[in-house]
Amino acid sequence: MRAWRQISKVSWLAVLVLASWGVSSAHANLYKFDMGTATSLVQSGYTQITNTTTYTASLGYGWASALYAVDQVGPGTMNALYKDCNYDPLTTADTFKVDVPADTYTVTLYFYNNSAKDHMQVLAQGNPISGLTDFNLPAGTPVTKTFNVTVSTGQLNLTFQKNSGNPGTTNWIINGIDISSVPLPSTLFLLGTGLMGLGLVRRKRRSKS
Repeated sequence: MRAWRQISKVSWLAVLVLASWGVSSAHANLYKFDMGTATSLVQSGYTQITNTTTYTASLGYGWASALYAVDQVGPGTMNALYKDCNYDPLTTADTFKVDVPADTYTVTLYFYNNSAKDHMQVLAQGNPISGLTDFNLPAGTPVTKTFNVTVSTGQLNLTFQKNSGNPGTTNWIINGIDISSVPLPSTLFLLGTGLMGLGLVRRKRRSKS
């Protein structure tokens, strides 16, 4: 009897965990940004970011300061996300800001350009990202880079720049950004649903007695 009470208590804790997970998963695809010019095509399901889309508290996202944009001519199979980009010269770093709740997020970056780009660097929350500390982009080749970042300040900051130790000969670029919540591990989800099920069975039996 005492064991069943303990299971019931745990099961309702699992309900609370799953409810919290439901709130978190509601913004699984929190933001999708397509960087380009004011007149370039915007990828379906994405929010347009131009070179003059600067951050404001009311907007909740944007560049720290204005930069540059280009609408390039890509291959026939290129979609709207890759056809345009935001960029800045060799010596200039720019930060893209997004207001988000404290959480861990998965960030996917999209890169493409008709000409090669060299020695680009991306920082998240001011920290270098593995695989993006000295990144070279081949000409005419779409590339995606994905990483996780924990945000505790209420704002995600992605800084794009050139590697200061090896700046290369071209500017940096960014075509698109996806930000999504890291999903709850499946094992925890199954444990929670199992305990919740035991609790519901127990309650049903008590209601019949």
